Amino acid sequence: NYGLRMSLISHFYEKDNLMSNFSYDAFRQADAVRFYLPGPGGWYEFRTGKYVTGGRSANVDAPLSERPIFVKAGSILPFGPALQYAAEKPADPIRLVIYTGANAQFKLYEDENVNYNYEKGAFSVIPLKYDESSRSLTIGARQGEFPGMLKNRTFEVVWVGRDKPGPCERCGCESAS
Repeated sequence: NYGLRMSLISHFYEKDNLMSNFSYDAFRQADAVRFYLPGPGGWYEFRTGKYVTGGRSANVDAPLSERPIFVKAGSILPFGPALQYAAEKPADPIRLVIYTGANAQFKLYEDENVNYNYEKGAFSVIPLKYDESSRSLTIGARQGEFPGMLKNRTFEVVWVGRDKPGPCERCGCESAS
């Protein structure tokens, strides 16, 4: 043993909604990492839906095969069907996973996926708004259009909350790693 140890611990924060941490140790598997979740508000562990209060550090299981991911309370995450390539088939239905605990807004953007026509205004946006006090989701009117756009969009809504945690499978994703 030359006393050489390579270790990398990092956090990334995507906008205000996703937090991840990965830990790599070249000589032994890290079973857990110390993870800081910013406050105010709370976070949901992506795979289990377990709620964790923000503004503190927590020990998080972190085998090398899985990266811990947290979703901020008050987030809307869209999931479409698995595709091999962007234009394989229409991305329908769209599963909207609502992480309750705070108000949330999201704009679902769509375009043809195969060209640069979006630069010429060929795209659409559907505004989504979750209101925590009324526990309601408002799906606004679609704005814009593009060739080949679905005329009717199907949404499935999944609620994740302190009283209704849910594993990743409820979100419809196959793997979060």
